[in-house]
Parts: sequence; structure tokens; C-alpha cells
Amino acid sequence: MERIMHKGVWNFRGDAVVLGRLRGPSDLKNPAVSYMEVWTQLHKIPFQAISTKGVLLLTKEIGKPLSTPTEIFQGGNTFHWVKIQIPIDQALKDIVQMNHPVLGICTTYPSYERLNRICLYCAKLGHDMENCPDKIRMERLKLDPRYSNKPEM
Repeated sequence: MERIMHKGVWNFRGDAVVLGRLRGPSDLKNPAVSYMEVWTQLHKIPFQAISTKGVLLLTKEIGKPLSTPTEIFQGGNTFHWVKIQIPIDQALKDIVQMNHPVLGICTTYPSYERLNRICLYCAKLGHDMENCPDKIRMERLKLDPRYSNKPEM
């Protein structure tokens, strides 16, 4: 438990496990964890945008940065590694863009470590696409005759 509390997300049978410490009896009323700390790799950052400040600006689009970015060279590629606090009730971003003063729009692709079950339909954690509540709700709406004449459905 201590390792999970200090090192962040832990995998158990493909699911992300996040623990939060209860401070007192009042925490029992609302024990939900709303954030998780995830080590994130940021790939394909343009060379001109690589600086600690530039990488931190990109991470703020995902969540709250908790560590200083580290530049990693692996297999001939470079990426930046940073720990980010991410709200668990929002969809994870697979593309992050930043407006660079010289280069214009810079795009990077985050890779979240130790997160296996991310829904490909809604991009949220904890279920797969077959069991996605949003997808199931949309499929039921498509079958409803009241919405049959709406092509956007």
C-alpha cells in the first residue's frame, strides 16, 4: 500500500488502482479519489520547443505537472518524462497542442505509463469499449424511433 501511495498508479489485472489516505471520519462521507498521479511520456516535441518551460506548458494541457521534465533517449528517439496529476473523471488526451510563437501549432503525443484499460470510445479509465456506458447509451438512442430521422445520431 505504501508503494502505491508514493509511486502512483498500480495495475491489478489490467485495471488502474489509485489509493487515497483518509484523514478522519469526515473523509468516509466522500472517499472518492478525484485525481491520480501518472508518469507520462511526451513524444515528438519539435526541437525548437524543447525546454523545461515548453514541456511544462504542454503538460498543463493534460493536468498539473508534479515533477521536472526529464529528457530520455531510447532507441534513437527522444521523449520527455514527467509526473502529472490527472483528473480521473475527464477523458485522457491522446494529442496535446501548443501555440509556439515561431513554429505555430506544436503537437505532441502523450503516453501514459501503467494504464491499461482506457476506453477507446470515451477515453476514460476503468472500462473497455464494449462496456462503455456512453457507447451503450448512444446505441440505445440510435434504436429509438424518435431519433431515426437525425443523421447526426
